Amino acid sequence: MRIVNVIAVLILLGATSRATTLPVQQALSETDGLRAIRIVLSTEANVPFGPKKGFGTLAEVLKVAGTAVPAKTVDPNTASIRDYTLRITRSSDKKRFEATLTPTTGCGPSWFGNERNIIYTGKPLGC
Repeated sequence: MRIVNVIAVLILLGATSRATTLPVQQALSETDGLRAIRIVLSTEANVPFGPKKGFGTLAEVLKVAGTAVPAKTVDPNTASIRDYTLRITRSSDKKRFEATLTPTTGCGPSWFGNERNIIYTGKPLGC
């Protein structure tokens, strides 16, 4: 019985070590892209932002979203999420915004949204 327990522990340790060495997914899946744009729009629609208080900048939205949107800021309006570019453009009166999530290169799907919280999707022409 003791040998069975030792073998079980070794198998579990081997499975755990293999799981942590798998490469990180570089391409953004359609599910992850849709999730990211949903989180951005939901963050903009709720406290501390929203149409009554004014919509947030990219930096403010990413701060509230935390790790739910794993983006790296490129400039005040642009961030990268794996092989995609996230942009939030806000009007000067803070009453309108547009959010886009587009592939850096290639023909992957893109997502677009604004203060109406409707998500539009599309692919570049010619793809």
